[in-house]
Amino acid sequence: MINAGKRFVWRFKVEPGSTTFKDIIHKDNTVDHKEMDDFVIYRSDGMPMFNFACAVDDGDMKISHVIRGTTICPIRQNRS
Repeated sequence: MINAGKRFVWRFKVEPGSTTFKDIIHKDNTVDHKEMDDFVIYRSDGMPMFNFACAVDDGDMKISHVIRGTTICPIRQNRS
């Protein structure tokens, strides 16, 4: 498809199953992957999505904790 000159996006494939992560305030959180779609990490214009770029930047800077408002909790599973 890339050689055909068509525009495309890069998606992160969400495999069947679930993911559990620890939160200091909300304790263990489990997300069933059925509630998620494969999400875009690069847009069709070749630019990375903001959430992907932030995660890469946090990893590069050795960020260990991120503080977010509790209003993000219901939507944190799918941020595409």
